[in-house]
Amino acid sequence: MRTQTDNFVDAMFVWNHANTDGMGAKIFQRTLFNNLASPPSTSPLVAGSRVMTTAISRETFPQPQEKLAKHKVTLGYACSEIWHSFGPSAMNSMVSKAHWAPVRPEPYITRNKSFDIDGVTLKKLLGLCRENGTTLTGLFHGIVLACLSVDLNEGRANAFNAATAIDQRRFMRKEIRPSKYASLQPEKSVQNCVASVYHTFERDIVSDIRAQARINNWTQQPIADLEPSIWKAANIIRGDIDHRINIGLTNSIVGMMKLITDWQDYHRSTEKKPRELSWIVTNIGVIDGKPEKSADSEDGWAVNKARFTLCADVAGPAMQISTVSVKGGDLTVELSWQDLDDLNDVGNRLTHDLEAWLIHLAA
Repeated sequence: MRTQTDNFVDAMFVWNHANTDGMGAKIFQRTLFNNLASPPSTSPLVAGSRVMTTAISRETFPQPQEKLAKHKVTLGYACSEIWHSFGPSAMNSMVSKAHWAPVRPEPYITRNKSFDIDGVTLKKLLGLCRENGTTLTGLFHGIVLACLSVDLNEGRANAFNAATAIDQRRFMRKEIRPSKYASLQPEKSVQNCVASVYHTFERDIVSDIRAQARINNWTQQPIADLEPSIWKAANIIRGDIDHRINIGLTNSIVGMMKLITDWQDYHRSTEKKPRELSWIVTNIGVIDGKPEKSADSEDGWAVNKARFTLCADVAGPAMQISTVSVKGGDLTVELSWQDLDDLNDVGNRLTHDLEAWLIHLAA
């Protein structure tokens, strides 16, 4: 979209998650950016029309990730997941489910709020993460845990399940792909190649956070005495993600998807169950501000800001935290949730508290 500002365009890529993922959007942006900076000498459009010819064929089209590599599933993991998904609710662990955010099919409205963290503050936060042996993603989880543990009453939420989106392209190596897909390049493909790493914050860490908040008379965030718990949680996240990377595609939820024969029926069934996840963090990292062939040039196309937004997930995570930054520039943090009175109050407070904590830690 062209704005009233000279020499500036807002480029929006909107997609359905069934077609591609956040990293696919990043690849699309990079490809578009490089082509704008170095346009082809001839147009790919058929003369006098808007029809474009391509060299894509069935053999070269991006393939579903379950076809690109074998997703090994052990018997123990399979039994555990089947019991967890299809077993009677009374027999499953219910403490860490998001009972504070009941699943409601309507309305089909997403609420979202965002804020920016400037480059100087971001650099300080990244340094703190390295000092504490974790990552920015882990830090976001830790802060959200601290904020929700204080914001939600005991009994309403005594433990939490959360998730981190993880790009699976790194596992789709050429040597493990079927020979007919050997020429594909998942790392350059706009496709759906993502999974989630799941985390559970048990009752003990939640109780410790509330005990510290009680000592501080439940003052407004940031409560400085909660910082050790935040870094502890951030390290739990780092450990969970490292474990997933180490085992690769073994015991990934993607390997269990073939057991679902009717996805519409499956999704309808989730509306009748307690919500599993209180939040998810998805961080697609850094976008280059200059095209590959003109990185050192002051002229030409450049990106000065990026934004990554998720729509609400009716039966998925109650709170969705998505982040992206431009190289050398700001970090944009976006929170989104379904438009429900209970979630609106929590989402608004969480956005304020998350920003306050990030600024406090970098001060």
